[in-house]
Amino acid sequence: MALPPKYVELRIDVFDKASQRAQVLSELTARELVSAILEEFGEELDYLGSDPNAYWLRRARGDERLEDHTPLRDQVREGEHLVLEEADHSLPAHARRPSRPMYLLEPATQRAYKIPWLPAIIGRPDPDLPDNDLVAVDLSTHPGGGRVSRRHLRLWEESGEYYIQATSTNPASLVRDKGEVPVPGGNGKERLTPQDIIRLDRSQITLKLIVREA
Repeated sequence: MALPPKYVELRIDVFDKASQRAQVLSELTARELVSAILEEFGEELDYLGSDPNAYWLRRARGDERLEDHTPLRDQVREGEHLVLEEADHSLPAHARRPSRPMYLLEPATQRAYKIPWLPAIIGRPDPDLPDNDLVAVDLSTHPGGGRVSRRHLRLWEESGEYYIQATSTNPASLVRDKGEVPVPGGNGKERLTPQDIIRLDRSQITLKLIVREA
């Protein structure tokens, strides 16, 4: 006769959603629990991505990270408090972290791209072009990626404000409540504010800027 499954009750901080109570199978690995969290909160927290490899769980006390592929029964105790965190990215030379966590959300697919550094490039990687290490949003595998320039757009921050500039002749626009404006190239720049939508005109890919408090 099979033994009934064992559960463990946990409290989990999921970014803005603190102390979420959950009863989870003790045989799940930490990575599997991360997957379940992303699925559960993906619609409510639109900046959450879908890739569990981009996150980890740690203990609220002591900051000890859980082992990704070890069952929870071997790592946590009943009632333990955990925290979901984003995995760190190595900073390219001459780049820095944004002052606040920022993301680009594609509304059509609900896929969120974290911007781990600034300045950041939206486009496609190409090691034969300059600033390849600054490509933060890689659209090469997107269905419309063939119409995206390798160095399509550049984002950066000045005194807590965000700016965008076209780095190719491939047109892009900012869609706002008051209308649309083209993204300038050359020496031009346009201020970028949360909820602005960046549209890559030829591919019709749209990306909404989300900035959350740290």
